[in-house]
Amino acid sequence: MTLLRLSSMALSRSRFALSPLAETLGSMIVLGKPCSDPWLSSWHARHQPAFSAALDADPFAKGMVRLLGSTKWLPGFVAIPPPGGMRTTLTGELAEVARVPDRDVRAELQTSVAHSWKQHDLSWLSGQEWGRGRPTCSGSCGRRTWARTGRAAVRCWNGMSPTGRGCWPPTAGPEPWNT
Repeated sequence: MTLLRLSSMALSRSRFALSPLAETLGSMIVLGKPCSDPWLSSWHARHQPAFSAALDADPFAKGMVRLLGSTKWLPGFVAIPPPGGMRTTLTGELAEVARVPDRDVRAELQTSVAHSWKQHDLSWLSGQEWGRGRPTCSGSCGRRTWARTGRAAVRCWNGMSPTGRGCWPPTAGPEPWNT
């Protein structure tokens, strides 16, 4: 348990919100690595094979998850304040992310690479739209390419559990995603 002591001024400046995108990306990062936390082992074992297969089928999502899981700098476009407070939806957050200009996406990812403790390149940002055989980028990320991260997040949110209620790791409490 964490105890936070806030003055009335600090509390008045606080915001409370739910970020399905942050929770989903956190789950994707955890599933992209070997499990080292015993309390997550059964959840990880249940979801990791399907998630790994999904990443293997999408080099863009694989590159994104690998980078986000090994950097001290989360790109600003995945850390946008939740637009709907406690009523924020993944769809709403992904709509906000989709509005970020390609040049800003690339610049933020380059900063993430610079702050990573692993070697990365951003070759997964360019090339062919996987499985469709058509170019997606010419020197920038490209909206169609960026949309793949949204699709990967939605797959994680909806499809990794048998109940279809998401792949968030188990937490204490009666949350509906606690499967």
